[in-house]
Amino acid sequence: MHDKFIPAGGTKVTSTAAFDTIASASVPQSQGVSEVVPAGKWKVRFGVENDPNRQARPQGDGARSSRAVTARSTAAPSNVTIHVPPGLKVDGTTVDSTKAATNPGIKERLDTFFKVTSQLLGIERGTVTFRAAKSSLVDLDDNEIIDGFAVSTGETDGTQNLHILYTNSIRQGGQPIAIGISPGIPGAASLFGRGVSGIIVVPGSTGDDDVLTMVHEMGHFIGLNHTTSSTARARTR
Repeated sequence: MHDKFIPAGGTKVTSTAAFDTIASASVPQSQGVSEVVPAGKWKVRFGVENDPNRQARPQGDGARSSRAVTARSTAAPSNVTIHVPPGLKVDGTTVDSTKAATNPGIKERLDTFFKVTSQLLGIERGTVTFRAAKSSLVDLDDNEIIDGFAVSTGETDGTQNLHILYTNSIRQGGQPIAIGISPGIPGAASLFGRGVSGIIVVPGSTGDDDVLTMVHEMGHFIGLNHTTSSTARARTR
């Protein structure tokens, strides 16, 4: 299915995690892989990308994993938790977790988000909840980004949920780098409190732009790559 972290028939490394010590892979992920993966036992090998001192090893040799994986299909998460740090600004208004559910700007974004996912992906609206995030997550810089991905700490592993942290900025070294970001392709929709457990979105000047960002990053989170890629600097507001 994968060879050297690249899915069969693909050209991009996908089966790695950018911000944590765990990785996940979504199959099928390219035209080179059968659309229907037969159920059964599949051997798994683990390795470290681009490390000349380490080689891929059979699972179980120092790696925490079961001996095999049963192939099955899983539905994309339709339940969404929005994490709101104090001081978040949406359409020029400061919003906290107690006001987020009734904020017109957030309501418009979520209504449009689920309309798009329903029409394009067949993902219907599930339960939407709002939770207070730490004040340190209202503006993210460097390692705070990883804390943002892990904002779902305290959730029970095994459920399916898309955790979205709304924040005012995503920076590295003090410089804006993105208006939305996913920790991996894919992330972990049922493992919480880790650096691959959610996406981060910066609400901007228009709801439509923010919905596109949310759908884009959700696509990465459930395993979709860009159809085209470049090395250009990330678009920022």
